[in-house]
Amino acid sequence: MAMSYVTNKKTSWKGLLSLLTGVTLTAGVVVSAQAGTVTNEAELRSAIGSGDANIVIPANTTIKLTATLPAITSKTTISGATNGTSIIDGQGLYAGFAVNAGVTAEFNGLTIQNMMLTADYSRKDSSTIGGAAIFSKGTVTIDSCHFEGNIVDVTGANDVGAVGGAIYSTKAGNLTVRYSSFFSNMAIGAAGRVVEEGNLVSTTASGGAINVDGTGDIHNSTFYLNIAQGGDGIGKNPKLASCAGAHAYGGAICAGSSSTVTINFLTMSSNTASGGDTEMSSAGGISYGGNGYGGAISTGNGN
Repeated sequence: MAMSYVTNKKTSWKGLLSLLTGVTLTAGVVVSAQAGTVTNEAELRSAIGSGDANIVIPANTTIKLTATLPAITSKTTISGATNGTSIIDGQGLYAGFAVNAGVTAEFNGLTIQNMMLTADYSRKDSSTIGGAAIFSKGTVTIDSCHFEGNIVDVTGANDVGAVGGAIYSTKAGNLTVRYSSFFSNMAIGAAGRVVEEGNLVSTTASGGAINVDGTGDIHNSTFYLNIAQGGDGIGKNPKLASCAGAHAYGGAICAGSSSTVTINFLTMSSNTASGGDTEMSSAGGISYGGNGYGGAISTGNGN
């Protein structure tokens, strides 16, 4: 696996992608002027809600969300320009797309940025919440897209872990990612804050950029500065038996222990998986921090 380090802070993400991988966001995406062109949030919501099979976001268009997007319930393709200027922005407040079970969706030539997902149980699968940009129980193909600054943060919930800062493909899902870039996405687990007797265990974080629990194929893509951060353990009662910071798996990508994921021709740089800290402010119990597994890629079972 090629490792590259970039020190020029002025390098744009498009230049970074080309520098690290030798690919640009021009591969495989053709945007045509056809019915279904949208230029604002209301039009995008209407197109998704009406089951418009082909949605086009023109170049030099930024759609800023004022609420989380509705679920995609029928076959849909959403395409943007190949120069990265077709942008969907969550403004650090709202989550992006959700693809229902049995549905096929394609995302081409889009920049999806600044999505925020907290304890939204509509994007929960088993004991995890994830996919600030795209949450999928269906079949999703992502081609020549850029994901930046998308965050899953479940610090307000003690019963779920955080997975896939940008993308979470569940056990029922099938995910293909190609010719895409992931920059500064995060999955942040919940801090344990039990103040009664017993054990305090905070929740894990997996896949700062992508978490796949089903079937996946990820190739010819770049991952830079993505983070999985396990929840901190904070104990404030001397009767606590133990206080543990949670583990983190896969700063860039986590493939679940029962998943089948093919990974080829990726460039990874400065991705991190950090276990949660621990704090026992009163006497008693055992205190230990969490571990980080797979700064770039983890299989989700301690590797």
